[in-house]
Amino acid sequence: MMSSNVDRAIQSALDFLATRERSVLLKREQKQAIVSLLNGEDVLAVLPTGFGKSMIFTVFAIAESEKLEGRPVSVLVICPLKSIISDQIVELEDLSSAAEFTPESSKKIIEDPPIFIYCSAEQALEERFLSAKRLMKKKIT
Repeated sequence: MMSSNVDRAIQSALDFLATRERSVLLKREQKQAIVSLLNGEDVLAVLPTGFGKSMIFTVFAIAESEKLEGRPVSVLVICPLKSIISDQIVELEDLSSAAEFTPESSKKIIEDPPIFIYCSAEQALEERFLSAKRLMKKKIT
């Protein structure tokens, strides 16, 4: 059962997306994942290509920020292909801040964490990334 706070946050995120000419009708699985994330639960969404997995974390980030009354939110997106990372960063340009974690961008990301931080699975296991993540966590919380 969805709490009214979570419901309002999701609706606010969908309204925000609509103002950016991105009207979204969530599929049941997407909404389930978003509600679980907003309730602080872990989610593993294994869905087919083209199902809208990126919409899950996009709506979540906007709704979580709404739920937290504008406090900073960062979402780590681990993506297997650099081309997908590049495409998704471009797609998010008019919605919010997004960056790929690289050795060159790490300092800027630590100083001013974007809402969406992309990296590969290999990068996410590197000590440089783990150290940066610890520093960002201190900054965000």
